[in-house]
Amino acid sequence: MGGAWPRPTCRGCDRRPSCPLIASPKPRCRAGHGPNRPFSWPGRAQSLTGIPWLNRLRSRPGAAVWPFQPWQDAPVVLAEVYPSMLGRLDAADWPCLDAAQVVTLARTLRRLDDAGALEPMLAPDPRITDLASEGQILGFGHEATLRAAMP
Repeated sequence: MGGAWPRPTCRGCDRRPSCPLIASPKPRCRAGHGPNRPFSWPGRAQSLTGIPWLNRLRSRPGAAVWPFQPWQDAPVVLAEVYPSMLGRLDAADWPCLDAAQVVTLARTLRRLDDAGALEPMLAPDPRITDLASEGQILGFGHEATLRAAMP
């Protein structure tokens, strides 16, 4: 069975295969990073939970997934957002920073929609040539407009 398991990589240097972990009670690589945890998928956990939810939501009558489906006449438009694009927020009155970012972005998008200023953000990014397979983030390239409309 020897050699069946891959050699562990460290969190900070996993792109540098020449940086093996140093055996010790608390393993560290030469740069001082700790080992990756098994089944730790940085940046992918939200996708693993979000994709099934998106699938359920998009099956509802009248829902459209932007930019992949025609959205202009849809009563509900599902779009990918990146709440951190709003910049630093004061989260002191919120249970966590994520809550502050998500609620602030939702309120901002609602303000823009009520003012008729959301539709320009739904125009396809001209740099993306394959709109059928490349997703987009609502508000990307319009950060100044988003920040100006923040509650």
